[in-house]
Amino acid sequence: MDLKRCYLASLLIVLLSFFTPLSVSAEFECESKVSYSWEYTPPAMPQPQKPGKNSDAVIKVKKEKFTVPYVTRRLRSATAEEGKQKFRAVLDRDIEEAMSECRETHENLSGCVSAKFLSMGNVMRQLGFQARKELETSISRDCSMMTGRCLEATASEVTCVEVIQPMEEKKSEGEEEAAKDKKPKKK
Repeated sequence: MDLKRCYLASLLIVLLSFFTPLSVSAEFECESKVSYSWEYTPPAMPQPQKPGKNSDAVIKVKKEKFTVPYVTRRLRSATAEEGKQKFRAVLDRDIEEAMSECRETHENLSGCVSAKFLSMGNVMRQLGFQARKELETSISRDCSMMTGRCLEATASEVTCVEVIQPMEEKKSEGEEEAAKDKKPKKK
């Protein structure tokens, strides 16, 4: 009877060793999102003239604000504090790049129009006068709908989450040599 208990106990220990990692590694994965906001202001439209009124009056138009996601950054570090410190330098650069992207996209009407004309050059040469005129009008309208004023670029608060992963067991010297022998040799 004692031999049977001893056998079951050793079997239980062996099974537990297979299902329980011997050591674990804890890391932190930190994340932050950078975005920029811009304001679309439609072009002022002249108000129809009425006799006796100021002819320079314009219709006031509603300004719309848009927020555009720019990039989501993730990195791993040993501690949450270390991750947040690493992020500071990266996020400052990302915020500058986001503002630059915003200015290039939304404050550069002539750049938008010229880029679209350049990409449509082959098509425009094949179109007739009326179709080309409609395409030019469409390009101008599309670009004016994307033109406005950049307001700011911001980064969300850095959030860090602990990630626990089992560490790989160190291979014995014999296993390492066997693994090296399996690799194909370069000629």
